[in-house]
Order: sequence, then structure tokens, then C-alpha cells
Amino acid sequence: MAIDSNYVLVSLDIVFLFTNVPVDLALNSIEKRWIHINKSIKTNISKEELVTAVKFVLNSTFFTFNNK
Repeated sequence: MAIDSNYVLVSLDIVFLFTNVPVDLALNSIEKRWIHINKSIKTNISKEELVTAVKFVLNSTFFTFNNK
């Protein structure tokens, strides 16, 4: 799969960052920037679905990605 040259790869150390993200700030940022987010990620996910998913992940004590 080819990756568009306009994309930027971001890597976060989720072990240390996870507990430091203020949930309300993250959710408000998504709400305020939804038009830009929706254009940049090119998805059919609704704002409400994304906010629900982010809220779930940030409020969970654990999560998995690729079975890890």
C-alpha cells in the first residue's frame, strides 16, 4: 500500500502519554477541529463515533492494538 506524500507519521509513547492526556481537552479539541480532522483522515466515521471511541480509549484502564 502506498502512502500519500502529504501524510505525516507520528509516533507516541502511549505508556507515558496515556495517563497525561486531559480527556476533556482531547474531546474539545476533536469537536473544535472536526472539519480539519475529517478532511485529513478521509473517513466516513462521524464526529460522534470518533468522540465516543476517543472517550472510551482515554477513560479505559487498558486497551489493545493489533492484539498487543
